[in-house]
Amino acid sequence: MKYFVECNNIFNKKDIYITSSIGEKIFKLKKNRLSNINNVSVYDSSNKLAYRMKVNPLKLKSRYVLTNRDKDVVFYINKSLIYIHDLFFNEKRYIIKGSMFKMKFLLYDYDSVVSTIRVKRVDSKRYFEISVKDELPDVFVLAMLFIAQAIRELI
Repeated sequence: MKYFVECNNIFNKKDIYITSSIGEKIFKLKKNRLSNINNVSVYDSSNKLAYRMKVNPLKLKSRYVLTNRDKDVVFYINKSLIYIHDLFFNEKRYIIKGSMFKMKFLLYDYDSVVSTIRVKRVDSKRYFEISVKDELPDVFVLAMLFIAQAIRELI
């Protein structure tokens, strides 16, 4: 399944919509103040709070943590000194590989590619094109988007 997200400036506070390839809006991301540790609130299609992304810039392990409404951890992304390198979802480790300057990243489950994200230009606008295997939940779309946003903050 393919999803598209408009590629904005990382300091832009405008709401971001994740749309499917058929044009259905899946999630709405609303950025909070940068001083707040809950940096991004994620709303579902019925405009109810679904997830919160917490970012702690002082930690390397569990630097990016996505929690649901009940404040249970859905996934977390670890970072080494320079690169973001793995994602943990349901006690399973996924490896992130890709090119930082081409903005193309692959998410691996052992040897198979589970999800990809790349920048695509449509009508003079840049979009993140996120493709996820059909059997995976929609949370992987959020994971790939947060990986791309985190890499953009590093550059």
